[in-house]
Amino acid sequence: MEGMIIIKRPIVILIVIGIAFVFIGWYFFGNSFSINSRDVKSITLECVQDCIGMDNRPFLEKTITDKHSINLFIKAINNSEKLSGSLDYGVMFLIRISFNNRTIKEFHLNISKNKEASNGLLVSSSNSEKGYRILEKSTNDLRDIIYND
Repeated sequence: MEGMIIIKRPIVILIVIGIAFVFIGWYFFGNSFSINSRDVKSITLECVQDCIGMDNRPFLEKTITDKHSINLFIKAINNSEKLSGSLDYGVMFLIRISFNNRTIKEFHLNISKNKEASNGLLVSSSNSEKGYRILEKSTNDLRDIIYND
């Protein structure tokens, strides 16, 4: 019997260590967004806080329904990279993603009109201290939709 206990303990320890590594990796490096663009009915952008104070604000509210633009927004959200630390920021846009099942998910989005600002900032409105960096290509795609359409 004692020999079996010795054999089981290393297995249990390895399982616990494995679970700990998975959790740590998910917590520190994982992006919790996995939105399927086929489930999205529309995306509404609302100009808030920092956007309202702009001289040439792009709009007060804009609803996007074309699939190409929706795909670009969802790709930007799903591929965003988690930032470390807490955030203190002003919000430019409130994004409301409306799904076909009538649910809504909200984010804060900061994308400057200035092309020298290479990355946008995405923050889930349900956890406004954790931010995500939008990759440069996606930032430029969204900048075109926001400021040029």
